[in-house]
Amino acid sequence: MRLFMTLCLLLSSFIASTSELMSAIKPVKQAAVLRLPDTKGEVISLANYKGKYVLVNFWAYWCGPCIKEFPAMENLYQALKPQGLEILAVHVGPFESAGADFLKSTTTSFKVLIDKNTELKKWKVPALPWSYLIDPQGKLVYQAIGSKTWDIETMKKLMRN
Repeated sequence: MRLFMTLCLLLSSFIASTSELMSAIKPVKQAAVLRLPDTKGEVISLANYKGKYVLVNFWAYWCGPCIKEFPAMENLYQALKPQGLEILAVHVGPFESAGADFLKSTTTSFKVLIDKNTELKKWKVPALPWSYLIDPQGKLVYQAIGSKTWDIETMKKLMRN
């Protein structure tokens, strides 16, 4: 686990500034199953969000670029939630008290899920943060590598189309 964390930090630092936006996924493909408990223990399934755009963000409390993007994700969520956008922030690995402390220190109204055993290997997340945009039909349409400024207008446009 320590090696994974180190590699994620190095890779995310390297690629964090490579692009401001998300990259199109071609060919478009169906999103893998996502079914995990949230911070309150309620099991949340991606299947419950059909008909909406969903930003799935993989992060960890120990990842600096991950926590840096949380305020912008919250701003994006507040701006586009009335239009149907949902955000599922998936914490990768053991959550521990430090993860809970981080969430208490920030405003987060979107769902935070816990993948403590890193069960979502089908999602192919080689670094953190890593995000996917899923369209209303449940297809992966965009991906983002590294920390992003989620609340800029060009990013919002991707999630409206």
